[in-house]
Amino acid sequence: MLRRLLPLIAILIVAWLLVLSGTVIIFGYIARFNPAEGVISPFGVAVLKVVLGAVLAALWILILYLLSIWYVRRSIKPTS
Repeated sequence: MLRRLLPLIAILIVAWLLVLSGTVIIFGYIARFNPAEGVISPFGVAVLKVVLGAVLAALWILILYLLSIWYVRRSIKPTS
């Protein structure tokens, strides 16, 4: 029973770490990103922030997807 429960606990821990690190990255770095005046227009900065947030979200979803595939392949073993 514990052998099947440990991978799920690991997935939950990784998911929480991803949420916490994503929050720090978004609010600590992306939201505060303001380049010098004249380098990029304010609209360009806003678009860049949205793109960086979307890339972070896509990476987060990809990591969780790969973890779920790993768990399914690990838990469903072929019978011989």
